Amino acid sequence: MSTDADETVADLHRLFSGLSRLASRMRLRNAMHPGIRNLAQTDAWLLSHLAATGPARMSALAEWQAVDRSTMTAQVKRLERAGLARRHTDPTDRASIVTLTEDGEAACSEIRREASAFFADILSDWTPEQRRELIESMTRLSTALEEHLN
Repeated sequence: MSTDADETVADLHRLFSGLSRLASRMRLRNAMHPGIRNLAQTDAWLLSHLAATGPARMSALAEWQAVDRSTMTAQVKRLERAGLARRHTDPTDRASIVTLTEDGEAACSEIRREASAFFADILSDWTPEQRRELIESMTRLSTALEEHLN
């Protein structure tokens, strides 16, 4: 590997570590989503995923989040207790299907609204080209990470 590539890899590792640390901080989550402080980050991810993809089998959700099915069951139970999701049985094969409730849809809308306002503020002094480059690069990195992990 060339020196430039070595530096890029070192910079990327440093940046990714820093972003991971920031993303795990409650202060950042509260700033991004002030209206949903009572949801765990994984619950917010699951809600957003269900809003984007529609109803899903418990097994597919566990695979998507890379957790054991029992972990997903506990997470869905939390969302059910909060009135944000519900489970029903697929009559053809008795698999559990998870769907969002109206309150769950509303929470997802709030999550999107709050995140949009948060990032609009942070990126307010970036040019349109800088924002586009950021999205293109982050999308490419995210896709590469997903493909590498699968």
